[in-house]
Amino acid sequence: VQPLSAPTPAPRAPEGVSSSSAADRPLRIVTLLCVSAMGTFLAQGLLYPALPLYLHNDLGTSLGMAGLIMSSQSVSAILARPWSGRRLDTRGRRTFLIVGPLITAATALGLLALHSIVAVLVLRMIQGVAHGMFCGAATATVADVPPP
Repeated sequence: VQPLSAPTPAPRAPEGVSSSSAADRPLRIVTLLCVSAMGTFLAQGLLYPALPLYLHNDLGTSLGMAGLIMSSQSVSAILARPWSGRRLDTRGRRTFLIVGPLITAATALGLLALHSIVAVLVLRMIQGVAHGMFCGAATATVADVPPP
């Protein structure tokens, strides 16, 4: 029969931080990431029904070309993820968590002002890179958050 060991004490909060705020930190991190992800996905997702119509009806592209322009965002996101993954490990995630959504917002606003097929294609590809940066950083950050 093995003797019962004493329960391990709960981890202590860093000096100057109350224990309740240290315990709430994982929840705050995940909540902030969820809000940020929602904004990023809304900025891109709201374009999906309207942008092909704009490309076809206003800019005169074929429906096939409109589809290629729409899918260019996904292709550039896939291509950017290995690059951004390596940078996440060397430069930290915070930069990518901030820069990714900012680029997404800037390119979404840029799409409102531009009236060129090439410009729309370039902005969609930049959005894809920003999406790849953000999603990789958000996923890695959530994986590092300790369970409650």
